Amino acid sequence: MHATTCRCPLCGARLDATTVLAACDELIDHETGLLAGRCPFCQGLLEVRLGPDAIELGYRRPGGFEVVSTLACPGLVIDRDSEGLTLHLSGRTLHFTAD
Repeated sequence: MHATTCRCPLCGARLDATTVLAACDELIDHETGLLAGRCPFCQGLLEVRLGPDAIELGYRRPGGFEVVSTLACPGLVIDRDSEGLTLHLSGRTLHFTAD
């Protein structure tokens, strides 16, 4: 079972999955569902990897993705198409376009 909140790895602000996803503004990797955004509190860079019923906060490193925190994200629906990703969660829809 994953936590429902975590702390920003940069400033320590408490974050939940909805807040993290709303703060994302860039699709880094369409295949793996990797997003980038900024903490809404400190504006520090975050990378978010989408998964089934959870999201992972962390950073790309040589050899893979270093997970800092995993947040429960029940009900997250990820629609992939050639244009990008569309996320549905808690009545919100977020679209990220592939470059």
